[in-house]
Amino acid sequence: SGIGFVCSSQERFRVQRHSPAAQSFKPLRVPRSLEASLPFKTKQKNAPAKSKEAKKNGYLQKRKVAPDLEERRRDRIIQQINTIANESAARRTAAKREKKAEKDRVLAKEMARVEKTLKAKRKAQYALQGSIDAKRRKLNSGKRA
Repeated sequence: SGIGFVCSSQERFRVQRHSPAAQSFKPLRVPRSLEASLPFKTKQKNAPAKSKEAKKNGYLQKRKVAPDLEERRRDRIIQQINTIANESAARRTAAKREKKAEKDRVLAKEMARVEKTLKAKRKAQYALQGSIDAKRRKLNSGKRA
């Protein structure tokens, strides 16, 4: 019910070639007892991994230049300005939170009042509907006889 897919057996079982760059092998692990008996040239030359502390105090850390007095003053002023901005933002959010809480309280009171009036209206409407239904039933029961 469609076009067939032609595939030769040569294409199906083709040898896949991998590039040497894609291959990665784990390093050969030589036991320490055996490595101790080997001559120096054949011993593994793996440098131990640097600790975090050694990386922290590396070349780039040593060549950093300490900020001069003017830079330190500028940084201190910027930090003070940011602190003031953060404090005022915190005050604003606290004030907004207070206003929202007050608004929610007022809204809850209003909703309770509206719900109360709606409940009374519904009750009156149901009572009226009930009395109308009772009259209909009374009239219908009289006609059947």
